[in-house]
Amino acid sequence: MQRFSSGKLTSIASVISFFFLVHLPNLPAQTKVIWQKAEVDPYTHVVFSHSGSMLALGREDSNTSDLLNAADGSLIRQFTGRHNAVNDLVFTLDDQYLITGVGHGGASLSLSIWNVGAGNRLMLVGDHTNGTQSVSLSTDGQYVATSGEFDRETNIWHVPDLTQVISILNSDPETGVLSRVKDVAFSPDGQRIATGDINGVRVRSSISGTLLYEIPSFEVRSIAYSPDGQYIAGAVPTDHAVKLWNASTGALVRTFAVNTAFDFPSIAFSPNGKLLAAGYHTGSDAGALIFWSISNGRVLSYENTSGSVISLAFDPTGQSFAYTQSDGRVVRAIAPPV
Repeated sequence: MQRFSSGKLTSIASVISFFFLVHLPNLPAQTKVIWQKAEVDPYTHVVFSHSGSMLALGREDSNTSDLLNAADGSLIRQFTGRHNAVNDLVFTLDDQYLITGVGHGGASLSLSIWNVGAGNRLMLVGDHTNGTQSVSLSTDGQYVATSGEFDRETNIWHVPDLTQVISILNSDPETGVLSRVKDVAFSPDGQRIATGDINGVRVRSSISGTLLYEIPSFEVRSIAYSPDGQYIAGAVPTDHAVKLWNASTGALVRTFAVNTAFDFPSIAFSPNGKLLAAGYHTGSDAGALIFWSISNGRVLSYENTSGSVISLAFDPTGQSFAYTQSDGRVVRAIAPPV
């Protein structure tokens, strides 16, 4: 097992991206809204179907997920579950099923699979003892990885029968210290899983669970692999930044630094891997969307939002994206050009 230093803000590209963010008022807003709607109960997470024709959204304060028509935002159906908040959700590759991670403290039955066409739940299984916080589908669609913050575990399940393949305790092999898992992501080749936790990033074999390397850092709240598998991006609230690491070595590639008031609950790569999008909030229900160029770290677009951005996702083509806000809004908009 290897350890890598998370590094400091030293690269020229990092300094450039910080410079552009300091001068945000000079940047034109480039997002053009396709549609938007407002709900009383804010959505926690948004994801596009693989066909791009549907959006699935989890609700924060009720036990439902909504299926929307991606073209106009109209409601197709609701999936009514249990255990309050729907924390994360993914479509299976054929879009026939929706897998939802739900729950809170004491909610042991926290992973569900739904029939998208009929709207009925096919299965509810025990995943994490205090709720499933994040869900990631492997690229081949055969497995889903889940994380539970308070039980400090990452589980991998076979799809669609939800039989458990492996359960990994998020412990340091040298110290035995357990860390809360904030987010989980499959590598594009399905051979690895990366987790963000309160002590940084850990990359493991998805087959054996063996820890391959870790990147010491402050808490990493949101994590994502680039589509080509070259990079891991992580949102680091304490640094008020998004960091980009080499997925093979763990070396820091670039730091997208921001104003010290900013925090990032959600990040996403565009399907072509050229853009990194982040939604942020300032702690006072103000928020914004930022799009960076992966190649040079420049800010391509900046947009203030009426509420904190909770979640965002690109459509499969990368031409548009959807995001949810703390004020209950869900918006679909045109993505900025590269």
